[in-house]
Amino acid sequence: MKADVTSLRDTARQLVSDNARETETRMHWPNHYKLIVYRDGHVDWFECNNTTDGLIDNDASGFAALPEIICVGTGSNPCNCEYCSEWNNATVGDKAEFGFTTESGFTCIDDAITMAVDNAEEHGNWNWDQGDMLNTFDEMFSEPGYFEDEE
Repeated sequence: MKADVTSLRDTARQLVSDNARETETRMHWPNHYKLIVYRDGHVDWFECNNTTDGLIDNDASGFAALPEIICVGTGSNPCNCEYCSEWNNATVGDKAEFGFTTESGFTCIDDAITMAVDNAEEHGNWNWDQGDMLNTFDEMFSEPGYFEDEE
């Protein structure tokens, strides 16, 4: 009996789905982050300065960028969500009062972002739609031939 083998397409699609929390987290970070799909079935984040930046697909038949599922981040601006704004607008004393003090006595925006993401996850109010990410994946790869095991 032949064992079930997962295709690179299926692996990549699952990895896109698994990046839900990371996508929400990176929405609060400065700069831009693109979730890139590689021909070997792995996905990874690419940090870039502009939304038009891309990584070259060396295996494409012509000059092309690797496919990206989503681009998130705040660009050159700080995040203005409720949690990050509260953090960014607070004084050092206020930040200690909020409970965001690190062991070294300095404060950390990462705690505010974690609270924002936890809240979004708990209430299901993501800033993006996971279904849209998977639909983008399905549309991009509707024809076989991109992944190494489809050649």
